[in-house]
Amino acid sequence: MNIYRLLKFNRHIRSNRIKLLLIFTAHILNRRYYSVRIDPVFACNLRCLMCYFSKSRKSESRKFSRFEFDILAKNLFGNALQVMVGCGAEPTVHPNYFYLVELAKKYKVPHVGLVTNGQLISKTDLETLSRIGLNELTLSVHGAVKETYEQFMVGASGIS
Repeated sequence: MNIYRLLKFNRHIRSNRIKLLLIFTAHILNRRYYSVRIDPVFACNLRCLMCYFSKSRKSESRKFSRFEFDILAKNLFGNALQVMVGCGAEPTVHPNYFYLVELAKKYKVPHVGLVTNGQLISKTDLETLSRIGLNELTLSVHGAVKETYEQFMVGASGIS
């Protein structure tokens, strides 16, 4: 099922009662009916002006372990229509973010996406993500010209 088609369909249903009935029915029938969004690490490689991670410059950040990923996947991925890795922090800072994508695919999640600033992704990483089944890559960009981008995304200049 296409997650975006389902979201469009959802907008056409006005009644919250009907929406709740459909969710309840999906749950009873053990169908996929929700989206999981996760930050595997609460850190970032940049200090963007508008970002809440910019307030904290702690060198140590909280990271999910592979064991925690396994527990999360076991409890949430079975009925997930979508898993998005990256919600506000930078997922590519985590050394095992590929594993989270692989887990989602192992649980047959139909749509797996990654939201990133793209600064740490190499061509090899893109090839790996494609091979393991990533469906969507969202790049967070806050400027159409170099000067604006580097003004908002502090730390982005000089990265090649």
